[in-house]
Amino acid sequence: MPETVPLHLIVFLLATFLGALVAGVAGFVFGLIASAIWLYAITPAQTAALAIDIQGYALHAARRLPFIARAAARIPLGAQVVPGWA
Repeated sequence: MPETVPLHLIVFLLATFLGALVAGVAGFVFGLIASAIWLYAITPAQTAALAIDIQGYALHAARRLPFIARAAARIPLGAQVVPGWA
């Protein structure tokens, strides 16, 4: 007989997916989106620890030099595209 998946695990995985989706599109706020749903399934202490760990991993993964160099090279272009900011 197959075991059923607990509801809190489904809620946790759904929140993680939605938080990652928003973070991928916007580039930030993973912890805010995920914790809004995680708090229904896990404790606030676990939610805070997970959000910090996941954001820390994402920051570490994005620290590559080519990424930073490309972003820095595009700042002047972005300043020209948005009039009144440069």
